[in-house]
Parts: sequence; C-alpha cells; structure tokens
Amino acid sequence: MKELNPFIVHAAIDIVEDVQWRSNSLYLKAVDEFYGYYISAFVTPGNIKFLLLHETKNDESIRQFFNDVNDLYVKTVLNPFYNVNDPITSAVFDLKVKQLGKKYL
Repeated sequence: MKELNPFIVHAAIDIVEDVQWRSNSLYLKAVDEFYGYYISAFVTPGNIKFLLLHETKNDESIRQFFNDVNDLYVKTVLNPFYNVNDPITSAVFDLKVKQLGKKYL
C-alpha cells in the first residue's frame, strides 16, 4: 500500500481545490478517505497546499502540525537566499518537519 501513497495524495489535490473555496479555514481537516487512510489539507493564504496522508483522526494535533509546518515554510521563503519557486532542499527544514511529525503525529 505504501507505494500508492503519492498517487492517493496527488488524487486528493482536486478535492482540496474544490473544498478550499467553500471554507474560510486554512486547515481543511480530512478532505478524503481511502481504505482507512485520511487526507488532511492546509492551504496557506498564498495558495500553497500542504497535504498529509494519515491513519488516525486527531484533528487538533494535525491542525497544530500544519500550523507549525506553515511557520517553518514562511521562515524559509522569507530567507533572502531562497529563490521563489525553487524546491526547498534544506536538510534543516526536512529535519524540523520530521521532528514536528514525531511531536504531533
């Protein structure tokens, strides 16, 4: 099942784009479900989408995870050495996101 994860999340992007216009919230909770896995989404004011594929439905922890990841993202893109639209390849960013995952998920 793990090899399908990227396809499951990618398929949920259309759902996120539909739901985001019907909600005032940045955190969209579980927008889709696939065989017991949930896809939650967070859409930033700049229309950047964070998606998370998970098994449990702990909305508060997931919301806090997304808020903290968004804070990291904003700090990264505001860095004067970051070029807009470049992939984020920072090992520090990756490590901090993984730490947030362990903390909240």
